[in-house]
Amino acid sequence: RAITLNVAKKTFHDIRRELLSSYISGYDIINIQAPLTLKNSTEIRDVIRNLTTMDIVFQDKKLITIKDLLNIEKISFDDLTRRMDLIIRSMMEDSREFNKIKINKIYSMDTEVNRIAFMLFRFVKKATNDEKLAKLFNLGSDDLLRLWLLVSNLEKVGDEVKRAAKFMRAVDLNKNEFADLMNLYSLIEKE
Repeated sequence: RAITLNVAKKTFHDIRRELLSSYISGYDIINIQAPLTLKNSTEIRDVIRNLTTMDIVFQDKKLITIKDLLNIEKISFDDLTRRMDLIIRSMMEDSREFNKIKINKIYSMDTEVNRIAFMLFRFVKKATNDEKLAKLFNLGSDDLLRLWLLVSNLEKVGDEVKRAAKFMRAVDLNKNEFADLMNLYSLIEKE
């Protein structure tokens, strides 16, 4: 499946939204058409980097073509959701160091969680519309809904861990206050 997005006169936010929507909707080829300046070309390339399995196969001053390069039949949901979980746990661990929170590392890990989530959302959407694909993985509609909810919730946890780290870094706490906060954080982490 292919789609062409005419992004002339659209804001970067709108371009990003349309690109992510097309990716999650399962388009295998996405053409981005407009007079491309260096700035919006770079911004679009940054969004494409967050779309696991997609890569630019053609680009000139008026068109960027991206294509899905994944053999979807070889993905493992267990491995991907476990990877999301491990990254989130690592984000939580990295946000526990008093006055040494590595916010850039945490943001980078959250980006990786988002990349995996987008790929899994894309699969669920494709499998919902393609009975053969769903049968290949032995997934019914209930299983697809459970996978969507699991991925959605993991992605939201990653976002909240990122926000918590950002705020813990910005707030001026003494060691005792930080220790109290970490006790609460540990309870949340166990859940």
